[in-house]
Amino acid sequence: MMFDNDTSIPLLLAVKLPVTALGAYLSGERGLIFPVLLFLFVSMIVDWITGVMADKANGKPITSKTFSAGIFKKVSYLIATGLGLGFDWLLHVTKGGSAGL
Repeated sequence: MMFDNDTSIPLLLAVKLPVTALGAYLSGERGLIFPVLLFLFVSMIVDWITGVMADKANGKPITSKTFSAGIFKKVSYLIATGLGLGFDWLLHVTKGGSAGL
């Protein structure tokens, strides 16, 4: 199990909610997509590093199967984010906005 005690989930939500709200504000109101995508990329790298550290701390071997699954998941997140941005742009253009983001 990822969370062993009950206090880690509210703590995770207390950190995740303001970061998500800030990202939504920057991308929605100000049109700043780059900081949000940069944060996504950095958080993926941190997630990968902490996953490797957790496997080593728990004595689990780092196999190519688990590494490939993690990389596949992260690439899937990037593809889903790209599709979402593409659909957002398409909706913006069809509503009469300019083609630039």
